[in-house]
Amino acid sequence: MNRTRTRFHRVELESGYAVGSVNAWLVDGDPFTLVDAGSRLPGAIERVEAACAALGRRVEQIEQLILTHHHVDHVGLAAEVARRSGATVVALAQTAAYLADWDAQVARDVAFARAALRVHGFPAAIAEETGARLQAEARWAGAVRVDRRLAVGEVVAIGSGSFEVLHRPGHSETDTVFLDAAGGVTISGDHLMRDHASMPMFDRPIDTATEYVAQARRCERLLRYRGSLADSLHDLDGLMIPGHGEPFEQPREVIGRHLAFQDEQARQVLDLFGRGETLSACAVAERLWPRTAFRWPFLSASTILGVLGRLADEERLTPVALDGDAIAYRRPR
Repeated sequence: MNRTRTRFHRVELESGYAVGSVNAWLVDGDPFTLVDAGSRLPGAIERVEAACAALGRRVEQIEQLILTHHHVDHVGLAAEVARRSGATVVALAQTAAYLADWDAQVARDVAFARAALRVHGFPAAIAEETGARLQAEARWAGAVRVDRRLAVGEVVAIGSGSFEVLHRPGHSETDTVFLDAAGGVTISGDHLMRDHASMPMFDRPIDTATEYVAQARRCERLLRYRGSLADSLHDLDGLMIPGHGEPFEQPREVIGRHLAFQDEQARQVLDLFGRGETLSACAVAERLWPRTAFRWPFLSASTILGVLGRLADEERLTPVALDGDAIAYRRPR
């Protein structure tokens, strides 16, 4: 017999990004739990305070803070909530390692992003501007000490449920899914959302502090994400609690739709390559989105590099070394 399904209360916060809002979730149980912590933007903590008050609670009563991954828009208020409440901060061990050394990790991310954009054909000015933007956005969060460092397969008590820890990298290196199979509910975070496929961000591998150019030439994020989605086809069911957007059911149908979208995206990108034509990721982005490729260049690069990496893995495109460290792609001869 299934247990009573854990009830999650949505707290919608501004993310600071093009995606719009981001979710935090309160669970009024034992322990009183907050899942994710938004961006540290004006009005954010007040929204969390109001959501706690609606449950007859206060921020200071939060006992457990669970973080689904290390991105700014999910950890921004974590340090303040932990300081005010003394909550046990819970996250995957890789997430914990990143959050403990925030400033140094951000500096490495900025250096990697600049190198990656230059390697893949984006102008130097765009690479520098993107690095500066990432540095500014990092101020929406800060270092957090994680008290409980999770390993895959551990179980976390949230409300009435016992949630198994799953690592589903792709959108980020640290994407963590919490599955309560008996209760029929899953915290899917940014791994799985209903209305659009999560973007495999071209993030720096967290254990990489140097060798940025070599890492930037490896475009495996979409492949990892598709592998994680394949895993989720087998074990996710019931109600999904996402990082953005409304809760939803029928996750396998959603995954199928997202995989089909990725297939269509791959076809569109491949069709841009004429016979014998060599294109960088930047050139592909400009052809695909002529008006907006440089509006959010790191998002554009993340999308295109994921697709190019997949097409290269499937031998539908071939990487081509250009002058210096640059790399482009063409159809196989």
